[in-house]
Amino acid sequence: MNLSGIIMAGGKSSRMGVDKTHLKLREESFLSHAIKLLEHFTDDIIISSNQSLSTKYKVVPDKIQNIGPIGGLQTCLPLIKSDKAIVIPVDMPLMTPQIIKYLYEQADLNLLLNLLEIEGQPQMLTAIYDKKILAYIDELITKKNYRLRSFLSLFKVGVIPADHYKNELININRPIDLKKIRKNEK
Repeated sequence: MNLSGIIMAGGKSSRMGVDKTHLKLREESFLSHAIKLLEHFTDDIIISSNQSLSTKYKVVPDKIQNIGPIGGLQTCLPLIKSDKAIVIPVDMPLMTPQIIKYLYEQADLNLLLNLLEIEGQPQMLTAIYDKKILAYIDELITKKNYRLRSFLSLFKVGVIPADHYKNELININRPIDLKKIRKNEK
C-alpha cells in the first residue's frame, strides 16, 4: 500500500464542548487511536488540526481558517509523500484496521476519490483522496463552496458500501454519543 495518511482533527468540537482529540475510550485518546490505525498502513501521517498537539507526526493548521474539512485537505494534501492519502476523522474511536483495508481493497485507485458509504450517506472523511483533487478543492474554495459532498457531482467517485461496518463507523459528536459507546464497552 503506497499511501500517506491524514487525520482530520481540526474541527471546533462545538457540539462536544471539548477538543475531541483528547477524549478517551478504553484508556486511549481518540488521536492516539487514529494514529495507531494509520500506522498499520503508512509512516507518512499528517494531522490536520488548528490546535497544538503533542505527537511525533506533523500537525498542520489550515491555511484558510473556519472553512471546515475542505481547508484541512487543501493544506495537508500537498504535504503528503504519496500520490494518495487515506483520510480518517479523529472522532471515530471504534474504527478498525480491517475497515481501512476494506476501503483500500475495494477502491478504484484510478479515481480521485474513493469513500465509504453507510446507509446511503457518503462518508467524505473516511476515504482515499488523490493529490490531483487539489485543483477541484481550490476551485470550490474560490467559489466559497466548502462542502466536500460537492465532489460527488463534479467527477466520478468510487462509492464503497460499508453498512456492515456501521457500528464501527460512528462519529462521536456529542457527549451523549460518547456515553453510549462507553456504556456498550462494559
